[in-house]
Amino acid sequence: MKKICLLILFFLNIALAAKSNYFEGFAEPYPVNDAKIFDNTLVLATANGVRFVDASGASVMRTSANGLGATGFASLAIVGEDLYAISENGIIARKIGGSWNFEQVNRSYEEFGANVVPGAVAVGGDYMVIAFRNKLAFFDVKSKSYLTSIAKIGSIVLGTYSPTSVLVSNDSLFIAVGNSVFLRKMDWKNLSTDRFLADPASWTEIPFEKPVLSMALLDGKLKTRSIAGSYYFENGREFSASEDSVMLIANGEKIKNEELYFKGKSRARFVLSCENKIFLAGSNFVGVLEAGNLIDLTPFNRYSLGGTYEMTALSKGGMIVSGMNSKLSAFTGSTFSIPVNSNDEGWKNAEGGMNFLIKALSELPSGEILYNIWGIGIYVYRNYSFDETLFSIQRNDGTCIENFMENFMVPASATPAPDGSGFLVSYWSKNNYGIAFVDLYGDVYCASGIGSTEFSGPMLARLLKDGSYEVFVASNVAQSENGNGSLDRFVMRSPRSGGELSVIDKQNLKTPNHEFPVDLAFASDSTLWIATYSKIGHWNSGDSVMVPHRISHFAGTSYSSIAVDPHGNLWISSNGDGLYRLTRKKESNDTLSAEHFKTRHGLINDNIYDLALDSVTGTLWMAHNIGVTMLVRDDLRKASAFMTDSIDLKVRVYPNPFRPKKHIRVNFEFVAENARISIFNAGGNLIKSMADEDLIGGHAEWDGRDGSGHLVAPGVYTYLITIHGKKKKQGKLLIIH
Repeated sequence: MKKICLLILFFLNIALAAKSNYFEGFAEPYPVNDAKIFDNTLVLATANGVRFVDASGASVMRTSANGLGATGFASLAIVGEDLYAISENGIIARKIGGSWNFEQVNRSYEEFGANVVPGAVAVGGDYMVIAFRNKLAFFDVKSKSYLTSIAKIGSIVLGTYSPTSVLVSNDSLFIAVGNSVFLRKMDWKNLSTDRFLADPASWTEIPFEKPVLSMALLDGKLKTRSIAGSYYFENGREFSASEDSVMLIANGEKIKNEELYFKGKSRARFVLSCENKIFLAGSNFVGVLEAGNLIDLTPFNRYSLGGTYEMTALSKGGMIVSGMNSKLSAFTGSTFSIPVNSNDEGWKNAEGGMNFLIKALSELPSGEILYNIWGIGIYVYRNYSFDETLFSIQRNDGTCIENFMENFMVPASATPAPDGSGFLVSYWSKNNYGIAFVDLYGDVYCASGIGSTEFSGPMLARLLKDGSYEVFVASNVAQSENGNGSLDRFVMRSPRSGGELSVIDKQNLKTPNHEFPVDLAFASDSTLWIATYSKIGHWNSGDSVMVPHRISHFAGTSYSSIAVDPHGNLWISSNGDGLYRLTRKKESNDTLSAEHFKTRHGLINDNIYDLALDSVTGTLWMAHNIGVTMLVRDDLRKASAFMTDSIDLKVRVYPNPFRPKKHIRVNFEFVAENARISIFNAGGNLIKSMADEDLIGGHAEWDGRDGSGHLVAPGVYTYLITIHGKKKKQGKLLIIH
């Protein structure tokens, strides 16, 4: 099984690499809400997706990006040979055949506005019985449709007392509510014509002295417990587990491994038998018992950072992300590095900096990383592995960076110096904020008190023709992300030119509604774009940031970050409303059209704290309170350097040989956007030509068909890549039917 799972992960990565547009989510698979054995594999419904685990520890995590259409999952159900996952708000997804992906089956239960009771799903015939906090729903698996729901069982109004457990045995349906179990005889084949589900007289109430939180059948007799967790009998032998007690039983015997108990209680809530092994799962624990030995499967090595707050793209491709615990992790391939503590004092940006939009991360093309820590100071690392701290600048170190309060430094934002010689950092001060230049030797130069207010926010800088810096800093009148503010523009002389960080010119720019800018981004045409909490604006000249005249299909919401891709499209993140892509019409900054992405499209959460655009790999990263979403698109790549001496990326043409019935398409990778690809048959006749829009992002695809739409004959074909009529690349492509 280990080899199988590892192969699955390998081929998954290969498949993703071949796709030109896809989401992928990263989150820790906890807490666990339900567990099932499916196809000899442990399946876990978690607050962040669905996890598959085999006994060796090989693991696959599926999120909304893999077709689930939601983030948090409450329950699992097996109907025939199919596995279903039910989200916390009732979205139903089905696992697709032999793949590890899902398809959304039904979303109608979202209208209930209530949560599914974790694990409280049972199957009768072709129907699922799903317990919500305020309803009992019946779902028709065959027709993939919502059949009906009831809000009252017997004399109990659901919602006043929520269901706690659901059990089906042949034609008997048991629903536990409060101190009672309600029994009803069901005709599953004719359920669609059953008009008496809501009739109190059709339910038989069985009262108990204590609340019923789990139940099972033994020899046809109902057994109940007042603790939640696994409870069932297999061949007359009890299997039970609960985190609320020391009860942990498999095959009728108590499991005695000391590692499975903590402070007198079981670490497991679920116990499941599979091929002479016992799988165990708790809210934050997964393990397997084999021959009495426990293998701890809790670690999820692909991602372990938890909630994230800020991120920055690496100049050579990849991304660094800051967790809400102020740990740092880097993504430079297919997985995240082990999180590293950014400081020894336990201070967290999420406790203060996140509330005031402190943009703390910055990276130089030479590989150095700077990280601001709320209240403490500045740390500079040599590389993205964070294994070597070059130096730190902390409160009371005696540098020119002022403390905002006694023993409390607020380095509010950072950006690379435009000439790559160091970093620019803004810092709060009671006498208006200042800007510091920090070089790679730890020397600090300050321009104090130059801001329009005490509080600075996000900042950006670029190089002017005379070698001076043009620096933009968000200026806030109060410690609030939703407050009033403006945008300061400085022209500054670099310390490299005269030993001082001095202001040559200053301009205070008015922002839309006088709102504080929450993020800034440069476009390739030199336009500066800003996002406030409720407006999008742009600036090229003048004394005010301008708002686009019209943005179609763009609803008002609260914005959190902004990025501009190499083709001039804007990417806007929001607080609770997902992601927007704004496309300029006829290259106008004043007329745009919006495309909207939410959890159902692949985001792991609709609340996004920050964006980072990696134009090397064509990846847009999103920070969430539960993890990270990545969006990979060809048109996010900066392809202007492809096929030039400035970038070490060779043109790739794959697969070669190409088998149309197997491979679907031929991919041409790392091709300049101003090139033309021509494909000729053995006789020298032009079969296919691709240029302009076909090469957005330096990627083109050919499906093996000619201009008439017919599949070409097998054989050897020649591809020729030219720029302005000059040959740049030529090769052979073998097509096999």
